[in-house]
Amino acid sequence: MRVAAVFVAVLVSMTLQAQESAGSGSAAKGQIATSCGGGHTVDDYLAEKNKIRRKRNKNPLPTDSCILGWCRETGAGPSDKLPTSHPRQETPPTQVTDPHQTESSSKPAPADACDPYSAAQDVEVGDFYYQDKSYRPALSRYESALKSKPGDPGIYLRLGNTAEKLGDAERALREYQSSIDAGPDQPSAKEARAAIERISSRKSSK
Repeated sequence: MRVAAVFVAVLVSMTLQAQESAGSGSAAKGQIATSCGGGHTVDDYLAEKNKIRRKRNKNPLPTDSCILGWCRETGAGPSDKLPTSHPRQETPPTQVTDPHQTESSSKPAPADACDPYSAAQDVEVGDFYYQDKSYRPALSRYESALKSKPGDPGIYLRLGNTAEKLGDAERALREYQSSIDAGPDQPSAKEARAAIERISSRKSSK
């Protein structure tokens, strides 16, 4: 009887999870943005990173670099501990059960895409390229950042700015709208709205 009750409870929870995941696209995008980084945008990470840089570091060989609770080991100094946030977990290789397939597959399962630390690094490099007017490499870095931190309004805004510089007005409009959808109350949304108006007025004047 207990086994049957547990089975029913598991079945109900799985059904509820499936219903939650089948929500609207914009709602799902907002949930991804909120869950990845705990509500902090990539701009928050960059601001925190710059604040840390301005402080004098008493340890000449720091072993960890932390931004808003996300830490990564730098390898610069001696360390006998794991990074303090989300250590990499080894996944066992997937065994092939098909007898007709001769080669075994040892590809690990895909890891969680959320990595705000990597996203902040990509955005930082992308911003450098953007300021240097190297828009193609900047676009590539911003796209990589979006894979590491899906649904971030600041990354969408940068993608829109870069696409606009490259003359791709249609993509720029899409990215600006995505920035507004992902964070309507963020400072990036105001800039995105102004950019949409600018592109729209340029199109109407032609």
